[in-house]
Amino acid sequence: NGDTPSEAKWIRLGDRPVPSISPTRRPSFSGIPAISPTRAPTVDMYEEWVKLVGYNFNPLPGSSPSKSTVANYSTPTINGCQTICRADPGCDFYTFNSITKQCDIKFTDKTANMSTIFKGQTSGHLFGELRFANVINANAIVTASAADCSSQCDTTANCQFVIYDSTIPTAVQCWMKFFDQDPATTIGFRQNVRPMNYNPEKLGRVDVIGNSGIVCIFATLLPDGRVLCGARPEYFRGGRNFDNIMEPFADPDALNGMHDVHFGEIASIFDPITGIHKPSPVDDNLFCHGAILAEDGTVFAAGGDDDNAPAGYQNPAAGLVTGLNKQRTFDFRTEKWTYGQTMRASRWYPTVQRLVNGSFMIIGGLTSGTSFLSEKTLEIYNPGVPVNTLLFSDVLDFTGTAGYPKATMIPGSGDIYIFAYNTFNVVSKTTGLQTEREQWYSPDNGVTWLPRLMEGRRSGNYIGGNCLLPLHASRGYVGEVAFFGGGNNVNTNQTARNDVARMVITDPAPKQWTYDTDRMPYGRIVSDCTLQPNGKILITNGARLGLTGGVVGAPNMAAAANDIFLYDPEAAPGTKFSVLANSDIRRYYHSTTMLIPDGRTLLMGTDETNFNPATSYEHRVEAFTPPWLLNGTPRPVITRAPEAVIFYGDEFVVTFTGTVTGVSIMTPGAGSHGTEMTQRMVFPTFTQTAGQVRILAPPDATILLQGYHMLFLLNGDTPSEAKWIRLGDR
Repeated sequence: NGDTPSEAKWIRLGDRPVPSISPTRRPSFSGIPAISPTRAPTVDMYEEWVKLVGYNFNPLPGSSPSKSTVANYSTPTINGCQTICRADPGCDFYTFNSITKQCDIKFTDKTANMSTIFKGQTSGHLFGELRFANVINANAIVTASAADCSSQCDTTANCQFVIYDSTIPTAVQCWMKFFDQDPATTIGFRQNVRPMNYNPEKLGRVDVIGNSGIVCIFATLLPDGRVLCGARPEYFRGGRNFDNIMEPFADPDALNGMHDVHFGEIASIFDPITGIHKPSPVDDNLFCHGAILAEDGTVFAAGGDDDNAPAGYQNPAAGLVTGLNKQRTFDFRTEKWTYGQTMRASRWYPTVQRLVNGSFMIIGGLTSGTSFLSEKTLEIYNPGVPVNTLLFSDVLDFTGTAGYPKATMIPGSGDIYIFAYNTFNVVSKTTGLQTEREQWYSPDNGVTWLPRLMEGRRSGNYIGGNCLLPLHASRGYVGEVAFFGGGNNVNTNQTARNDVARMVITDPAPKQWTYDTDRMPYGRIVSDCTLQPNGKILITNGARLGLTGGVVGAPNMAAAANDIFLYDPEAAPGTKFSVLANSDIRRYYHSTTMLIPDGRTLLMGTDETNFNPATSYEHRVEAFTPPWLLNGTPRPVITRAPEAVIFYGDEFVVTFTGTVTGVSIMTPGAGSHGTEMTQRMVFPTFTQTAGQVRILAPPDATILLQGYHMLFLLNGDTPSEAKWIRLGDR
């Protein structure tokens, strides 16, 4: 109707007679429609390159060259530089100096609502902006679209690339820019930019599915498939608090009877099937708490922040009490919070572990969000005991790094493995006292101390994603932790590590570090590690440069790690890593991920999505649909699973339709800041007859804790949708 089209109906053209073709059946599940395959071109149009000879990208005076460079190499030819860029999934363009033979791998900063187009690019655009470059016009030009912005550049002599900003729809801006002349240097870039969700049957796809209502800094998967999110009350800047799109309101059901948060709620419940959120009113400041599911499915959450604001800011937590020493539970059935006894120490950024006897271990943290002092203790909360047990932590004291330590329960013993900075210890599941400590050595008689093998730093300001690798009943439930990436030092421009450090934590003392033969395609810091039902692992979020922290709109990181890496711990050396789809949302600090029961993985959070403090809060939730749900492999369907508690060591029956080649049981996730507090999975022993599998439950709670877990049936790599089951003691 004029310029306005209907939605399309598919038709088919062909030669007479039309052959009969059976369509390929694609899986379809709630929340995402079935996706037809994309036919890859015979000639890869995304490997055609444009070379701009005699120019270089030199950041403006006072800005850092590292803001656009992720790596540099020495190579004799420009074709060698182009090959390096082609092999690096994060390379947006390169520069090559014919005299020095230096090849710089460059990127655009993946800031929200920004895109970059080079003159000479035929189709597509780069996500984000190339910052600190020369501008032709003092003011931006208002254009209707990125294509119009690029057209303006085509007709402007000095323009060599444009940056298009769609942040404000009524005043979109087009910045025309140019490179510096440099006879010895050439800039190279792809003529056609690979689009989002290219080849989803092999790479998967990323889709925005809804809005979490707040920045989902801490996420916990509830036993009904929804996600509980926690944020922070942002500092008031003279206007609306952009961190919380949910408006402030008074809650007559609040525990203190006067709940009235002037700057919006700091907790929400997000439904990944509908994409809808709702507020979850809470009376205290739970920003940067630790949490884990209790046996009954309630969320046990400990710690948070205080009710003070830095000098010069209005109190961001107006209407909230301090959460530093709070213990609270959230019931997903009633959607209400309940407060328990107070902790003996104040804890901001603590890690929580649940013990086999039903107690909770609360580890480390900082004394407050204004003092930043390490809380070098842990405490044990035993329901029914009125006072927590407070214990000194040797490993937190030694490293001085107490913010979100990495911790996991050791299969078989039930003791807790705690990792901080670059070393570990083990504490007893019953007393909390240290039973093992990594042995260090001093090359200079006590002036400095070094770990036996661990290289780099993997927690604190240098977070690397970590997972307990899948446990196999057939292998005796051997437990091994893996740390993906991390950092080296305090330089905000440092390149993140790309190695994988591993340790078998079920080994007797002294436990030893090893390094995987394979490395990530590039280094990542503050990344998230998400187990998949088939035993593979996704590495998402974070950056290639920098370290944690920064402030809203001014991150300490650069070069968004937007590519989703797949790690297969069972693959042959040299084939363990592959690169899947990518996101166009920059998820730096305060990002989270979460596997949900339908087999997708959510990407959430960050308050550093761009450089504007008023709009840098990211509320959009993305779902990554992996290729094994899009490649045509039929998904098994679980028709019946036990609703009663399944006792440890018992055999239980699950009926199904379809083809089943494997079974996995997965604990629902809870995590923040690249630190997972509960995630683990088991491949149990099972037998199969027509339409049913008989599965042997794990032998005890040290393998999988009492409570709710997701049961998947597998057809090769392709899982069913999960059914919730409950494990427990007889």
